Amino acid sequence: MDWERLLNIDLFGNQTGGVLLHQFDYFDRSDGEGGRWWELSSASPQWSDRVSASLVNAGMDWTLAPSAPPPPAFWGQHAQQNGRSHATPIIPTFSDALAGLVLSPALLSPALLSPNHACAANASGGWPRGGLLCSYSKDSGSDQRTCNPPGVTVSCRPGCTWGERAQWCTATSRDYPCAWPAGDLSLMLETHRHNAQWAASDPTTRYNEVVLDICAFTAGLPGSILAVFYIARADEQCQSSNHWVRSRDRCEPHARRVHTALLRHFALSAAQLPLVRLDLTDWVSPFVCGSCAPRAE
Repeated sequence: MDWERLLNIDLFGNQTGGVLLHQFDYFDRSDGEGGRWWELSSASPQWSDRVSASLVNAGMDWTLAPSAPPPPAFWGQHAQQNGRSHATPIIPTFSDALAGLVLSPALLSPALLSPNHACAANASGGWPRGGLLCSYSKDSGSDQRTCNPPGVTVSCRPGCTWGERAQWCTATSRDYPCAWPAGDLSLMLETHRHNAQWAASDPTTRYNEVVLDICAFTAGLPGSILAVFYIARADEQCQSSNHWVRSRDRCEPHARRVHTALLRHFALSAAQLPLVRLDLTDWVSPFVCGSCAPRAE
């Protein structure tokens, strides 16, 4: 498989969707529980029922829009470190340092709202249920939206509702703290595009958030992961305690450990599951394979 083409053109260039990125955050165990890096959202039971991610695509370079607003800062510190102007936007991700996983777009099909069940019982290699629970056009504190007990039910959606209390966005009501239903992903992206003009004063509008059912992710392994990625030139930021980074050393070395563990556990080759470098300043070809076997002709 030509991974660079898939990620840079087929996915990143898809402006109605894009590349689905999960960055290793505080939901995930810092020790990987003995190298079990694929067990996401396992740091606390209250978050064990969801995976948080973001969608990025080439259309998010707002400066190229026909009637673009003044370019927001988009983490000008990172841009300046890489020789770019503060007015030049970087690809909007949760963190400009954290490594993570490129997730399969198959996870973006709406989740089934049936009572949750043991994820391990669904590990059949297929997609027994959809993955998308809801989305946000900005960071909306989904960690505060929990179900008790954890898991998807008809009345509670992890990361989307406060227990059984819901506040859903609509085409005419898009204000925080509403969540976008799974079927309205295009409206979320449209709202995210509009909100980007405020990113200089409100960094939470810089990126979007997509909340996925952990059971869909687990049931689809290893196919639910397209690649492991790390961010180019993130060394200086890797030790940062900045709220938006929270890297805790989860940069390139961490990505390489995760990649090695995934290949070993699922008996995969680098041709099947590559390690890629993500350059947040490159809006044309942001992904470059850091560990990809030659493609068979």
